Amino acid sequence: MFEQVYDIFLKPRARHPAQWEPAFVAMQLGFVAGGFGLLGRDLLILVTVDRWLPIVTTEIAFAFIIGIGFLLHTIGFAASGVILACLAGVGSATGFIILTGWHTAFYLWYVNLAVLLLAVPLRFWVKWSIAVCLIGLYCFAYLKLSNNTPLIELPELTAQILALSNILAALLILGLPMVLYSSQLERQKQVVNEAKAELEEKHRDLVSSLNYAARIQRTILTSEEAVQQVFPGSFIFWRPQNIVGGDAYFMRRPASGSGAMFGVYDCTGHGVPGAFMTLLAERALDAGVEASMGEDDNTVRAGAILSHVDEFIRTVVNADALASSNDGMDAFLLDYRPGETSFYASANFKVFAQVDNGFTELDSDEASIGYRMEAGEKAPSYRTLPLDLSQATCLVIVSDGILDQKGGAKGLSLGRRRLKDLLEQALIDDAGSSRLDASHLMSAIEEYQGDEEQRDDMTLIVLSLRS
Repeated sequence: MFEQVYDIFLKPRARHPAQWEPAFVAMQLGFVAGGFGLLGRDLLILVTVDRWLPIVTTEIAFAFIIGIGFLLHTIGFAASGVILACLAGVGSATGFIILTGWHTAFYLWYVNLAVLLLAVPLRFWVKWSIAVCLIGLYCFAYLKLSNNTPLIELPELTAQILALSNILAALLILGLPMVLYSSQLERQKQVVNEAKAELEEKHRDLVSSLNYAARIQRTILTSEEAVQQVFPGSFIFWRPQNIVGGDAYFMRRPASGSGAMFGVYDCTGHGVPGAFMTLLAERALDAGVEASMGEDDNTVRAGAILSHVDEFIRTVVNADALASSNDGMDAFLLDYRPGETSFYASANFKVFAQVDNGFTELDSDEASIGYRMEAGEKAPSYRTLPLDLSQATCLVIVSDGILDQKGGAKGLSLGRRRLKDLLEQALIDDAGSSRLDASHLMSAIEEYQGDEEQRDDMTLIVLSLRS
């Protein structure tokens, strides 16, 4: 109990830096001076009356306590100062009215109202609601006390001084709310600015960390120069939603011979979680490709590699049946063999092949990779399908972030139909044959997106298959 009393009434409070601003300090000291200034007014009464009254002594003591209360509040004992000043103000005002009559009724409310507005830790408008109630109470007291006969008939000069002091006090109270409200707004502004600066610093640190993570993620992506060596005239657009993301691509070439294994994959989520998934997926793909690279006559290795990745992710990432997460990915894998039939496997991935002056969507297995299975459910298998290079002149590989992107006049997703239209519109004549202009295609996609926010990681890769 004692500790609670001490914490509320006696423990000094650290003052906010804004409370030491010159205007605020001057206002605080002004109230301290005003409290002790009541002593001077009471002494004026004392020297102008022709007799010593115990109530005058009590009045002076109350005025002294008011000054002490304001002083306590100023140096940090807020609750104690408020209570002392308010209680002493009521006692002092009552005694003063009994002594000098109703014309000092201003004193009954301006001291307590000043303390309320200055010190009580409530919201500004709550304080003023209470203040309005107090003013009503004081008006009632004025009506009750207006006919009282004072114990002391003050000289005319003293009465005039008292009346003038009451007018000045009333003006002070009328101006005080704006001063206090301005000071309160300034303190709140400083607190908000400090919080804003702290958030901005944390945001800069976060962005810096993400940029560093993006550099790490880029190291697992095959360089565009390496892709150009195998697929001359190709184009790669890779834009994560949040600096890092769950889309990635890779290419592995055999130690001897031509050809390459090229893959694109879209992992669960985006941002940091998606980026971590790409690291695991790249590890699994590498292991599968490494195990199959020596088998040049293997015409089903693309599907076998995806099956290996499916088992790896389900075993490593989704082994805990009680975990709430269920992670996986969609993927496309091309077993490129220049000069002969190539092969591919697609796990729920959208790929368009240019054939003459149009585009056709390649077949794809509906099953994604790595997601948790129900009890008794068989693991999916992925077909390896042939790709006739004599017919297809390029492949356009797109992640869901491209197809699901909102845009256009109605804010609809781009979708496969609109993408095919844009692909055909981006075809240009190249020495008697049609060639896809990738820069024109990307301009059309970005124009469709307009001001809409990017919804997901976006990847679009054009692989040229021209020999």
